[in-house]
Amino acid sequence: MKGYKPFTCKFCKISFDTLDRFRCHVNRHKIKYIQCNEISADNGYNEQTPFQCKNCDKYFLSASNLVLHFRIHKKVKPFQCEYCQKCFSQEEDLKLHARIHYQCEYCQKCFSTPSVLKSHIHTHTIKDKHFHCEYCKKYLSSKGSLKVHIRTHTNEKPFQCEHCQKCFSAKNVLLNHVRSTHTKEKPYQCTYCKKCFSASGYMRLHMRFHTKEKPYRCEYCQKCFPSTGSLKTHINTHTKEKTFQCDYCQKNCVTKAALASHMNVHLEVKVKPFECEYCQKCFAQPHQLKCHVRTHTKEKPYQCEHCEMRFALARTLRDHLTTHSTEKPFHCEYCKKCFSRKKYLKNHIRTHGKEKPYRCEHCPKCYYTNYDLKVHMNTHTLERKYECEYCDKYFLTKGSLKAHMQVHTKVNQFQCEYCPKCFSRKDSLKIHIRSHTGERPYQCEHCEKRFTTWGNMNTHTKIHST
Repeated sequence: MKGYKPFTCKFCKISFDTLDRFRCHVNRHKIKYIQCNEISADNGYNEQTPFQCKNCDKYFLSASNLVLHFRIHKKVKPFQCEYCQKCFSQEEDLKLHARIHYQCEYCQKCFSTPSVLKSHIHTHTIKDKHFHCEYCKKYLSSKGSLKVHIRTHTNEKPFQCEHCQKCFSAKNVLLNHVRSTHTKEKPYQCTYCKKCFSASGYMRLHMRFHTKEKPYRCEYCQKCFPSTGSLKTHINTHTKEKTFQCDYCQKNCVTKAALASHMNVHLEVKVKPFECEYCQKCFAQPHQLKCHVRTHTKEKPYQCEHCEMRFALARTLRDHLTTHSTEKPFHCEYCKKCFSRKKYLKNHIRTHGKEKPYRCEHCPKCYYTNYDLKVHMNTHTLERKYECEYCDKYFLTKGSLKAHMQVHTKVNQFQCEYCPKCFSRKDSLKIHIRSHTGERPYQCEHCEKRFTTWGNMNTHTKIHST
C-alpha cells in the first residue's frame, strides 16, 4: 500500500516503509560501543551494535566495516587498479577510482565498469535514440527517459510529498526531498568518517574529498573537478556563458545560486529565511548558513594535502594552496609584478589607478578591496572579535592578532637576504627590504613623490589638503 510505513523508531517516532531502512536508522541511536582492540568471537555483539576505532574514535555499524577501516591506520592497501597500479585500502575506493578510466568521450561522465559506459554512450548516439520529444526535437534512448524529459516542458509534477504537499517531476527527487527535509533519514554512510547522507550521489561526491579523485576534466585547460556541477561552473569562465537571467533587470548569472542571491536586490524586504540556531543571524541561501555555522562549531572539513592546516571553506583552502606553489601566472602590465591568483592581480592593478570602488557608508573614505573596507568599518563599530589566548587582549583584525602573538612567542622567522636582520612579521621584512632595493611603490596622487609605505604616503597627502 502506497504511503504505508509499518516500522516505527521507538527513539524518535519516525516511520519507515522497509525493514532495511528502519534498521539502518535505529543503529544511529545505539550507545553501546566496542573498541577496535576488543573485537573477538567472545564479545557477544550482533550486527546492529556500533563499533569504535581505538585510533581515531570513529564509529562503525559492523565489525567488518571496522576491520576495513583499520587498514587505513595499518597502511594496508590490498586492492590494486589494473590500469595504473594505484593501490587502495578498501574495495569501494578502488571502484570509485576506476571511474576515471571509463570516461565518456561525449560528456566526460565517468563509470565504474566498461559495460555501464557502453550503455551510457548509447544515450549520445542518434541511431540508438528512437524516442523523439515533440517540444524541442530532442531524441532520447528510452521511453521512460522521454516521459521524464517531457515534464520539463509541461511542468507536470505527479509525485507529491505527503508531509508538505510539495510536488516533484521524478520519484528519486521526491525521495531525496523527504529524507533531507522531513525524516532526516541518512542511510548512506561514508567509510572514512561518520558523516551520513540522504542520497548515494551526495555520499559519492563527499568521498572524493577523501580519495582526491577528480574525474571530470575541462576540455579547455585540462583542470579536473570532483563533480559535473563544478565542471560546468568552471567551463563558464572560458565560454563567458551566463545562462540564468533575472526577471527584473535581465542580468545574467553563471549559477542558479548566484541568481537567487541577486534577486534579493529587487525585494523591498530582504528575504533571509535561514536562521542560525546559535546567534539568530539570518541568511538568504542555505549554503551561506552552513558556512556561517562553522564559525560557531569550529568545524574545518577542508584539509591541505601539503600540510596539517584545515579550513572551514573550500575557497579558503584554495587560497592557502597557492602558498605551497611557486607558480604565479598572473602578471601586472604596469610594474611586472606576478601573482598566484587573478583576484590578487585585480586588487593590485587598482593601486596603479585611482579606482577605489569600496566606499564606507559612515565616512567618505574609499578602498581598493572589500577586505580593506571591512577592516576600516571596525573603526566605526569598534568591534574587536579576535582575542589573544595569552593575555586576553582583543583586536580588530586577524592580522593584528597574528602580529601581536609574536610578542608572546618571540619568533623572528623572517630574515633579510641582504643583511643579518630578522623580523617577526613578513610584511615588516618586506618594508625593510625596500631600504636595500630602493623600491618606492606608493606614489602621491597630487605630486610625483613616492614612498616605501602606504602610511608615509598617507601622512604626506595631508600636506596637499591643508
